[in-house]
Amino acid sequence: MTTTTAPRARDLALYQEHEAGFSVRDLADDYGLELREVRQVLADVEAWLATVPAEQRPDLSGPSFLVEVAEAEVVEGELVDDPPPTPSTALVHEDEQRKRWTPTGKAAAALAGQLERYDPQGRLTAIAKMFYDKGESQSTVDTMRFQWMRFCLWCYEHKLDPLPADAVTVHNWIGAHWEMRDVEGKKRGRKGQPYSPNTVRLSLAAIARAHRRYFTQNPAELARFFSENPGELEAAAARKGRDRGALPTPTAHQYVTQAMKGYAKEWYKHGFVEDVAASITVDEMYAMVRTCDLNTVWGIRDAFLMRLAADTGRRNSELMSLDWVHLKMLVTGDAEDELLEVRIPLSKTNQDGSRSDKAYVSADTTLHPELDTLKLMRMWKAVCAAQGFTSGPVFRKVRGTGQERKDGQPRGVIRDERMTRKNYQDIVAQAAHLSGVDIDPGDPEGGYRRCVPHMFRVFMARRLLAAGGTIGQVCDQGGWSRNSPVVLRYDREADAERAENTAGAMIRAAELRRREAKKESADKDATIAKLSGEVARLTAELRRVTGGG
Repeated sequence: MTTTTAPRARDLALYQEHEAGFSVRDLADDYGLELREVRQVLADVEAWLATVPAEQRPDLSGPSFLVEVAEAEVVEGELVDDPPPTPSTALVHEDEQRKRWTPTGKAAAALAGQLERYDPQGRLTAIAKMFYDKGESQSTVDTMRFQWMRFCLWCYEHKLDPLPADAVTVHNWIGAHWEMRDVEGKKRGRKGQPYSPNTVRLSLAAIARAHRRYFTQNPAELARFFSENPGELEAAAARKGRDRGALPTPTAHQYVTQAMKGYAKEWYKHGFVEDVAASITVDEMYAMVRTCDLNTVWGIRDAFLMRLAADTGRRNSELMSLDWVHLKMLVTGDAEDELLEVRIPLSKTNQDGSRSDKAYVSADTTLHPELDTLKLMRMWKAVCAAQGFTSGPVFRKVRGTGQERKDGQPRGVIRDERMTRKNYQDIVAQAAHLSGVDIDPGDPEGGYRRCVPHMFRVFMARRLLAAGGTIGQVCDQGGWSRNSPVVLRYDREADAERAENTAGAMIRAAELRRREAKKESADKDATIAKLSGEVARLTAELRRVTGGG
């Protein structure tokens, strides 16, 4: 990297952490780099900052450029809140576009809430500002920020103004998704195919959000926009329902919406496959859990976390938000009748916590009782209590140590810090890699499939449906909205699989009957031929005895 080239977000994140007090050796271990490489990155970033005017420098005091600005995934029609793995994970595929630039000026202002414009006199109290910040999930904020950054980067590369953008610019942005390629010349979408329609729609939502926020904060710009585009004023008034009178956005133009429909039709017409979370079997789930060393604190925690995820099917962020007060044993005593209630305080379908959202876990004493969820929960709770943590977050960070403890307790020191979604994904990726679950069985070249926490949601839904559970039960357990199209598709797939198994069984039975009939016919022909030969032999013998008369 030269001093005139803007560093990637990974390098900025590394520089941030070094400024925060992390040593060069710590950074080398975390990012999987050599010491000299870390020093070179720090020197390059320092040299680049020296050449950038102060007003154009990125905010290095804010969230990490690598962790907080996470690329949200659209998997099976759902927005998955799994951030990308750390750079030290060998399975990471770096997207250069995501990690090299951040917007400035008015484009950057569209990312923020701009409370200063709303409250220029500073009358808002700290707690009032906190409520504003808590009104939207961090996953949504990160996702919208990333998608808006992608659009701004593309605009600046093509010398276009991202804010306010016209409909033609957004129209071209949709088309650009079909041909976007990485540094190796491969298409940027999953599996070397163009970006999926769901990803493009998510990008359009981020553009619309940024424009609505911009026009709300800049009434003069809104008036100028309407004066230059008089048709938009009539269009806004003509909108129906809750969109009536809504602020104009370039994504709402009829040509843009038609282009989006055409993109989706062409994408599916080419036979491209949507990005589907890896579907694992019961044996694969247990194989992942068995990679956890139950003689260590982190091993007990990781095993309990994955078993709880597989039983409840809950989202990454929901599991990370659990406190011990949210876990309650409803039935105790007989191990086979034990039942754990998991109360989810906030979820994607219950964002204000106004309704009861619960999942239930029963004891598993049949397949692998040593890996029973409730048993692992008791082990983890006992370890936490032994280190003074009897309340607060269920899943905490652990500092590893290779020294054996003299008191007989598992190795590891629990930290007074809640685990993050990123920590959880790293745990799943490592367990899948160690167990071999990440090897794609359908790839003849032995490729890898992407293993993320979302696959436990797929596992729970399909397992419950296969066991005869209803769509409503699956939605309640996993926190989907009733009649969720995702769950409906799981149900159709389960029905198709059952039908395929039934049809296969019928075909196999028919083939077996045909083979038995053929064998029976052959045996009958053989018997007839044998009897005919015996008759011929007896006839010849009779003629010989009677002298041929």
